[in-house]
Amino acid sequence: KCLYYDRRKNFYKNERKPADKIISIPYLAQSVMAIVLQRPDSARARPSSLLKDDEDYRRVFSEKYPIHIYEKAVETMRRVDSHLRSSTSSIGRDHHANVRFYVALDVAVAALGTMPPTAQAISELDIDKISPELLSKSLERVSSIYKQLGSTDRVAKGTELLAQWKQVVLQN
Repeated sequence: KCLYYDRRKNFYKNERKPADKIISIPYLAQSVMAIVLQRPDSARARPSSLLKDDEDYRRVFSEKYPIHIYEKAVETMRRVDSHLRSSTSSIGRDHHANVRFYVALDVAVAALGTMPPTAQAISELDIDKISPELLSKSLERVSSIYKQLGSTDRVAKGTELLAQWKQVVLQN
């Protein structure tokens, strides 16, 4: 599968590459931060400043990662976003931005059957395991915790949602 990482804004658009094959820097960084680094709170809280810190940049774009990790993170995130757009879940559309990175992490953990998922495991993730049923279950699991904590931006950007999610996942 060929994806184009748009290191310079609109470079591939100007080259007339298909829009659905172009990945923006923020989208890739947020996908990796949420799934690989298991920091959906940071992916949600500071999307524009995610790569301004050299340490964060090195963590997101580590030379130690298998190259396919980026494709798998993006594809997982895209499936979550698509599911959220078509979802009739009990959580309103205005909350999708707050839960999407948590749902992506949950989906990866569920599809891999391991917590925490390793970089190697994520790079080998079979994307076809991400079924509509799995997406729905992950959305419900995350939404339930999100609602219990108050369903706010502050909840999604803070640390408590991630901490409670980890407890739920480790108990199952």
